[in-house]
Amino acid sequence: MKVNLNIDLRTLALRICELFDLQDVFALTTPEGRWQAFQKWQKQNPKWKSQIQHWIHATPDEAFNTLRDWIAKEAQVPLAIFKMIVASETEAQIKPLISHVQELFREREQMDVKKEIAG
Repeated sequence: MKVNLNIDLRTLALRICELFDLQDVFALTTPEGRWQAFQKWQKQNPKWKSQIQHWIHATPDEAFNTLRDWIAKEAQVPLAIFKMIVASETEAQIKPLISHVQELFREREQMDVKKEIAG
């Protein structure tokens, strides 16, 4: 049986590269620096908005599964094949990025509360 796969490898690579660009954001040392860099990343990568919104309220495992499904759909990769492409090693690198985004939003909320109190 011959299976015709029209996998969009460019989109697949692009989404994964965009995600790994987040590592530069979290290399910054100050909460404000991370927030500004993250805002810049979001403007450069608007397709990620709904993913990021989901991450805020999900566990890293849930967020990774949603992310995996979204990238597979974007790149037209059957999920079973995508699971083979994205090895557990890659998953182990992506989940901390999700946790960093979650922490970034918690830091920002705390900063906003402190501003209101001081206000």
